[in-house]
Amino acid sequence: MWGIFSNHSFDDETVYDDDWILHASDQDYLPYFRTLNSLPDSTRMEGNCLHAGSGFGKNEMYPCFDEDITYGLAVLGLNITGKTFPTYLSTSGAVSEPQIRSGERPSQLTGAVTVTGLTGGSRYTIYRYDGTDTLPTSTASMAGYAHSHTFMATATHYVYTDPNIFLSSSAVYYVTTPAAASPHPTPLRATAIPKVPGLGLPLVSLGTGSGMHADVAAATELWVKVGGTAIDTAYVYGDEDAIAEGLANAGVPASSMYITTKIPCSTYADAKAHIASNLKDLKVSVVNLTLIHNPRCQGAASVSATWRALEEAKAAGQSVEIGVSNFVESDFETLKRTATVWPPVLNQCSMSVGYHDDATIKYCNSNKITYMSYSPLCGGPNGSSCQHGSVMDIPVVQQISKVHNVSSAQIALKWIVQQGIPLATAVANEQYAREDLDLWSWGDLSADEMKKLADAKLG
Repeated sequence: MWGIFSNHSFDDETVYDDDWILHASDQDYLPYFRTLNSLPDSTRMEGNCLHAGSGFGKNEMYPCFDEDITYGLAVLGLNITGKTFPTYLSTSGAVSEPQIRSGERPSQLTGAVTVTGLTGGSRYTIYRYDGTDTLPTSTASMAGYAHSHTFMATATHYVYTDPNIFLSSSAVYYVTTPAAASPHPTPLRATAIPKVPGLGLPLVSLGTGSGMHADVAAATELWVKVGGTAIDTAYVYGDEDAIAEGLANAGVPASSMYITTKIPCSTYADAKAHIASNLKDLKVSVVNLTLIHNPRCQGAASVSATWRALEEAKAAGQSVEIGVSNFVESDFETLKRTATVWPPVLNQCSMSVGYHDDATIKYCNSNKITYMSYSPLCGGPNGSSCQHGSVMDIPVVQQISKVHNVSSAQIALKWIVQQGIPLATAVANEQYAREDLDLWSWGDLSADEMKKLADAKLG
C-alpha cells in the first residue's frame, strides 16, 4: 500500500467511509484507488470484499480486512506545515517485488524525482528521508534527512535523478521546499572535534574499510563537506586512490586531513613496497600515521620485519607516526624484543558498547599507547560484519538516547570518545555523518550511564 488519503485533517483519528487508499495489485501491476468502506472481508479472508473483481485468485486483485478486526493502524504521512512543492518519484528496476519471506533479496532501485509548481530563478532543496521515524512535521526544521539536493529552477518543473540507491523493501520519501526555508545545518569545523593529546588525531575518523561505501570517493567528499578532518584506510582496502579523488573533488588538500593507513604483516621488502604504494595512491609524500594491520603473519612475513620498515618510513618522513592494529599484550611483548622505536603510538582494535577488550585497553594505557576503536557500532571480533548484532539494538543504548534526545548511534559513539578513545566509523548518508561528528554539543553522559553502557551485552 502506497498511501492513505483523506479530505479531513490527518490529525482527525476518525475513519471516514470516503477516505481512500492507493495500493498496487500483484495480478496486473496496476495502481488501484479504494475507499475504506470497500475493504471489509469475511474472517476467511477470501478476497471477496466489496468491488473485488471476478476471475481472480484469493487476495490477488484486492487486499481486504477481516470484518471482525476492531483496531486500526496509524500511518505516519507527510503532514508537513510550511511551503512544499508537488514531488513525484518514478523508479527503475524490477516490476515484481521479490519474495522476501522465501529468502529472495530486495531489489536495488534508483529513482527520478520530478518537482512541479516551481518559479524560474528560485532555489529549492529536495530532501530524501529513508524512513517514517525521521519525517519532519514542519519546513522550519528538516533535520533527519538521508540526502539532500539543492538546485536553481529554470522552468516550472525539475527532474532530479537520485544517485543513491534504495531497496524495494524500504520506505523512501522526498520533500521539496524553498532552499531558504530549510538551510543545511552548519558543518562542524575541525576546532569542534577534540583531538588525542600529543598525537593530533581527531577523535572521529571516517573509516573506509567496512564495505558500506559503494563509492569511497563520494563518501570522502561527503565527510569533508560535513566537517570531518580524519580518514582511516589501509593497503588491503584498495580505496586509497578513491580517497585522493574524493579530497580533490571536495577542493581540499590531503595535508588538511589526518590520514591513517595500514600495511599487512609482510616481509621487509614487501612492507617497503606497501608503504610506497599507499603514498602513491593517496597522492601524498607523507601520511600522519601508518599501522601494522594485523600481527597474524603468513609464510616468511614477520611483525619485526614489517615494524623495521615502518621505523624507516618514520625516519624518512613518510609517516609522522607509526603504530599497530589488532594487537594484544603478547603481540606487544614479542614486538618489543626487536623494536627500535617503542612504544607504538596507537593500537586500533574492534571496540563497541557490548564488546571491549578491557585487558588490552589497560595494557595500552599503562604503556602510553593510544587505544583506538574500529567497528564502534557493530560489536565483536569481526565487528564490521555486525554478525554479533548492532549496538543500536541494545535496549540500554536506546533508553539513554531518548534521555539525551539524540540517536542511538550517537550514544554508542559518545561512550567511546568520552573515555578519550578515538574511533573510525563508516557513514551511510549525510545526516548520519553529521550525527557522528556531533558528539559534544549536547553534553556528557553521566557516570551511571557510562557504567550501564560498559556493562551492556550484545544480543
